[in-house]
Amino acid sequence: TLNPKPSTSNLVANVSDILARIELLRNETLDSEHLASFSNSLDIAWVIMCGCLVFFMQAGFSLLEAGSVSQKNLTNILFKNIMDACISSICFWFIGYGIAFGKTYQGVVGSSNFFLSDIKNGVGGAAGDDGWAKWFFQWAFAGTSTTIVSGCVAERTRFEAYLLFAGAIST
Repeated sequence: TLNPKPSTSNLVANVSDILARIELLRNETLDSEHLASFSNSLDIAWVIMCGCLVFFMQAGFSLLEAGSVSQKNLTNILFKNIMDACISSICFWFIGYGIAFGKTYQGVVGSSNFFLSDIKNGVGGAAGDDGWAKWFFQWAFAGTSTTIVSGCVAERTRFEAYLLFAGAIST
C-alpha cells in the first residue's frame, strides 16, 4: 500500500514500489487466449460506447426540433421523439435486424434472424463479437434516422400516422 505521509523518503519509497509493481506486470505474459478475450471485450465495450453516442444524437435532434416548432407543439414533438426510440426498438428487434443482417435471400434481403433468434451472447458475428452489442449499435442508427425524419415532418402529420411511419422507417 502507498504511504500517505508527504515526506521525501516516503515519496521515494512509493515511487520505487510503483516501479516494482510495473516490472512485475511487465514480466507476466498473457497467453493468446487471454489476449484474444481481452481484445474481444474491448471491442464490445467500444461498440456499445459508440452506440450510446449515436443514441444520444436523438437528444440533440429533440432539442433542435423543440427550437423549430411553435410552443403549443413542443410537448407533442418531444413525445414523438421518445416514441421514436420505443417504436424503433420494437420494430428493429421484430424484423429490421433480420432484414438487414439475416442470411441473405438471393443476395438482396435477409431471411432469418427475426426476433434476434440467431443471436447468442459472445457468438453474434463472424469474429466472435457479441451479437447484442452489434444489434444495439445498429438499432441506435435506426432510431436516430427515425428521429431525423421526425424533424422534417414536425407539425405536419397526425401522431397516429407518424407512429406508423416511424415503425416502417425503422424496419
